[in-house]
Amino acid sequence: MSFLKVAGLRFIVFSILFTSVFIGCSNSVSIKKLVFNQCQILLDGKLYSGEYQKNNLNNNLIIGIVKNGLLIETREYVSERKLARLRIFSSCEKGVEKIYSADGKLYCEGEFNNYKRVGLWTYYSKDSVYEIKY
Repeated sequence: MSFLKVAGLRFIVFSILFTSVFIGCSNSVSIKKLVFNQCQILLDGKLYSGEYQKNNLNNNLIIGIVKNGLLIETREYVSERKLARLRIFSSCEKGVEKIYSADGKLYCEGEFNNYKRVGLWTYYSKDSVYEIKY
């Protein structure tokens, strides 16, 4: 029983420290202050450059990196700062996505358009690599 208390306390402390370090050490603003106008991201009517943070429905932390009003990268983290998804944008709603398994290894990668998988995706398993065309 004491193990659960220690593990739970460790998770809570880590979550608080992790969030405060990101907020304190980055050029990050609340997503509520940003305006998403088609493919441009604005802050106070001007093109925004910097980071934003939000939590999705699964309570995963998502960090978006914006340059000159365009979203260039998003990173989705699960508990204890494990990267679950990385999206690198080549243009509006298009780019390359990498998804990682719970143990931090690359699970699959491929291109997306309008946030949907397109083209050839590569999947990695313990002893093989296979591809699926979308």
